[in-house]
Amino acid sequence: MSSRDERRAARHAFAWRITDAVNNVTRKVFGPAQLSNYEPVQRSNALPATPCAACGRPLDTHTLVRSEHERMRLYCPDPKS
Repeated sequence: MSSRDERRAARHAFAWRITDAVNNVTRKVFGPAQLSNYEPVQRSNALPATPCAACGRPLDTHTLVRSEHERMRLYCPDPKS
């Protein structure tokens, strides 16, 4: 390793030491990170009355289908109605 690479590695290590020190202080003051409130998210199936981008009808006339393992799907109403 050249002296330039060694200086760069030393600066990098110093930056990590500073980051670790700041993180340790903030954890002592604020506590650990709050990852979740452990309550399930309440999903609403109500749709707004704004127009649909595909058919132009209000979204509240559309059918919204959600499942746990698939993505959410929005179905436009029958064009004859």
